[in-house]
Amino acid sequence: MQHLSASMEPFKGNDLRKVLFVEKVRAARGDIKKLGESPYLVEIIPTPRCNSRCSFCSYRKRNAHHRTPLRELSLPKIENVFQHISPSTKGIFISGGGEPTCYEHIEELLQLCVELCDTGLCSNYADIDKVSDASLAALAFYEWSVVAGDRVTYTTVTTRMQKMFDRVGVNIRRVVSLRDMLPQNHIQYLIAKVLICRDNYKTISRILGYLDALGVDSIALRLVNNYEDIDVELRSGQLEDLKAISSREQITSLEHKLCHHTDPEKTNRLLLASECYTVTQGHFAIIDCDGEVYVCVPSSTDRQWSIGNINVQPWHEIWGSERHKDVVEALNCTYTKGNCKLSGCRHFNFNCALERGRKGKDQDVCLKDFQEMLGAFI
Repeated sequence: MQHLSASMEPFKGNDLRKVLFVEKVRAARGDIKKLGESPYLVEIIPTPRCNSRCSFCSYRKRNAHHRTPLRELSLPKIENVFQHISPSTKGIFISGGGEPTCYEHIEELLQLCVELCDTGLCSNYADIDKVSDASLAALAFYEWSVVAGDRVTYTTVTTRMQKMFDRVGVNIRRVVSLRDMLPQNHIQYLIAKVLICRDNYKTISRILGYLDALGVDSIALRLVNNYEDIDVELRSGQLEDLKAISSREQITSLEHKLCHHTDPEKTNRLLLASECYTVTQGHFAIIDCDGEVYVCVPSSTDRQWSIGNINVQPWHEIWGSERHKDVVEALNCTYTKGNCKLSGCRHFNFNCALERGRKGKDQDVCLKDFQEMLGAFI
């Protein structure tokens, strides 16, 4: 399989995520058949373990049944999946919920992924020293989950010692150094995904200044969501405070997301396409640490939406199966009725871009549909 980044000339001045985004819209526009042979993007969550206890994160509740006994992704099972997915898979995204660098076999997993197609790693980068320079240099993009721009806020949010904030900075400088030493034909990007929560929203300007000094390539601002019935989203008063801060500091990239949270019903209507193409055309799959396979981010913590498990089924019995089709039909029904929580969705922009693309919109318009706030998700 040839990497997409090697098989085409990237858009000048834009990163690989935008290349992937536009190519995905083009591919879907030209081929309207349902459920492609393989997902365009595969997200892999290898472990339920994490090296932090962030105040807004529900991972301990979500992964309670994964932690006792510990259930982590089987490397041989992932190898088996990789042997059966088709060349239509263009990107792999290793992420957490859990922290992926806590996975014992993270080095081997990265090596497997980069041999197959363009790969990104989402991490808090506190323990990235476990990964070799060679594996880091082979990645197409890094996504760094950022929660603070100073030591005190870092400890408040993560419950880790202040010196770990300094360690993260050292690790990011290592990544930047590796990126800068790569040949010009190897495109690599460092994305800072800022998770805005009740404990850090007042320090957003400090966070942005910190990121600018470190030399990240792009910044994705995202308000945290309520998952697993925990109450962590910014309250109405805090949203208004953040809106005032963003206006005063001219942080225009926050405007869309703030609108989404302050008037979700209106935003849902604006962002709703005629169907959820991401689900109906099979553009995305999540494989969690227990081997469950999902096709939708907001529903990926509820096993009733799993389409199969790679620990007990080969990939060809999962993707395109009757179970898969039933889940697609149910999820799409929820979407078309306007009942999806789009503030927790990572693919609504693709659905709308494809809808407009089918009406004759060109490449440049597709790029305008790319939302920086979504980070690595395409």
